[in-house]
Amino acid sequence: MYFKICIIGFVVLASCQNEKEEKIRTFVKYYEASKGSDREAIWEYAADTVWVWFESKENELSLRYQGKPKSKWGEWDEVMNATSNYDSIWFNYEENTVKGIFYENNDFYKLIGASANKTLRTYFLDEHLKISGILYQRIPTENSISDKHMQPIVDWALENESLEIAELYPNNEFVPSTENAFRWKKLLERYSNAK
Repeated sequence: MYFKICIIGFVVLASCQNEKEEKIRTFVKYYEASKGSDREAIWEYAADTVWVWFESKENELSLRYQGKPKSKWGEWDEVMNATSNYDSIWFNYEENTVKGIFYENNDFYKLIGASANKTLRTYFLDEHLKISGILYQRIPTENSISDKHMQPIVDWALENESLEIAELYPNNEFVPSTENAFRWKKLLERYSNAK
């Protein structure tokens, strides 16, 4: 009898854990999907403040606040029609996180001839199971932007659009903003037409 009760208890506990995991996976999927269409809907899945890191939690972080303007990269993503699709998502009980492999794509990647960028994302959950932090980590072997994509564009721009490329890509770094995203699109159109 004791053995049967233990088995039933284990089955109930495992079922609850599976339901929790599935709920959280669904949560992350909807959070990512809402970023592309209804940007206000993300707050149904996120805490009022979300901490965001790129590559490492030791690096400089940025914040997203409910009801506040988008970040500069958020502005860039909107103009570039950024989308994310997940490959796999799993729950880490020890860290109370959801991790996933995502493919990011946007107009910029398409215009330079790069494939979608593969990233590992870690979503940190608060006590209400809302997303309170996100760590984005590029997978170097899968990183879609490389010298092979950018160097021909930069070389052409240095010759034909030197002031524009100096402002848009100082020290080989992007300066994200709504305006610069539109400027990059125009520059890439001119580059494409010149080839």
